[in-house]
Formats: sequence, structure tokens, C-alpha cells
Amino acid sequence: MTNLKIGFENGIVAEQFFKLAGQFIEEGNICLTKEDVSIKSIDVQQICLIEINIPRIVFKQYEVEEDKKIGIDFDLFNKEINKLKNKLVTISDSDGKLTVVIGNLMTKTIPIIECEVPELPTPNIPYDTEIEINRKTLLEIAKECYKTSSTISIEANSYGIEFSASKDGTNSNAFLGKEAKEIINFKAVETVKALFPTEYLISFLKNCFAETVSLKLKTDSPVKITADFNGAKIMFLLANKMRGD
Repeated sequence: MTNLKIGFENGIVAEQFFKLAGQFIEEGNICLTKEDVSIKSIDVQQICLIEINIPRIVFKQYEVEEDKKIGIDFDLFNKEINKLKNKLVTISDSDGKLTVVIGNLMTKTIPIIECEVPELPTPNIPYDTEIEINRKTLLEIAKECYKTSSTISIEANSYGIEFSASKDGTNSNAFLGKEAKEIINFKAVETVKALFPTEYLISFLKNCFAETVSLKLKTDSPVKITADFNGAKIMFLLANKMRGD
């Protein structure tokens, strides 16, 4: 018996939700309440935590009678559901399956799976620095640094933010002053510095459709990246790499 039905007026928001989550987790639970749809999960290697929340006001149609968790295989789901563009997308559940209607033409039926996911509290880190930056600019910097090393160093102080990578005598470096046009908001007093796995950062930035992202930084601590996209709230927590790893 169907007891939920949600409709994305803009299929790009649906694609963002499922594709971004699927970059880091193979299976997970979609949590639905009368107020919102969300997912929160950690990757298998426990390097990153991702949380996406879409309030009901974003949806064209929202019929959720009670709190519900739906387990899905993100690899399978994203293989079947892609390139949604601006099409209307409606998702409902019935008889242990999800029915996805794309536009007025295509219907997909995808199995619901059992998925045990432990409660995942978000670490309460007192961040010293918060910088909002153009996402595409940060993505290009991360790609260039990845050519040099699989680890990226991020250092910020009251003058700006610096990204660097080094290996075997080769160095890549990019500095953005706090007044740079690519910086939207800048809050930093003391110097903070930490190292992160570049590949994870690139995967997030490539699949996050927001125009800007905010970086919250603290020395030798995970970086917390947040973004808004068409009403959806996105949080990505990426573990720092210890020096010498």
C-alpha cells in the first residue's frame, strides 16, 4: 500500500540529492518526515560524512503520512535515474518498491532494500575560520593540486586562503586574497592549516550543483563544507589527514 508520494518540480534537485549521495555511499536510507526528506551517511572508509536535507516547501507534491526510512542501492538508482534536467519527477512507494515517474512518459520501478545505518552525530567542532568561495574556482584548484599529489593542504589566515600540494620536489600552489572576486564571505583571524584527501574533495565539488560553498576550518581538524541548492541544504564533513600519513 502506498503511503508516500513526493514530487520534484525540478528534476535537477532530485538528481542532486541522489547523485551526490551516491558518490560516497553504496547503500543508505532516505528518511522522510512530514517536514522534510534527508539522508545522512558515512562512506565505507569512514573518511567523509554527508548530509542532505530538502524541506517539504521545495516539493511540488508532498504526501508523507508518517516518518519513514527507505533503503536504496544508490549505484542502481543512479544508473536508472539520470539526466533528469528540468523534468517533473514523482516518487512513490508500493509493495516494497519505489516507483519513479519522470515527466509524463517514463516510469521506473526500483526495489527497496533493508539497510542498517547507525546513528551518526555530527561532530561539534568549534571552527575558527569560515570562507565562502565560488565552487567552480575551488574545483579547478583542487584538480590542479591533484595532478601533483593526492593530498591537498588548505591554509587560511587574515589575508586569504592558500591551497597547495607537493610531491617529489613538484609543487602546486594557489592563493586567494580575502578581497578576491572568487571569495564571497571571509572570516578568519588566526592561521589555520590542515591536510585533506584531494579525490574526495573533487568528487564532492563536481557533483554539488551549488554556485558557492562555505568552508569551515580548524587546524588539523575535518573541514566542514556547506552549500544551498534550490532550497536543499548540503553538508559534507571531510576528515583531515595527519601529517606524515
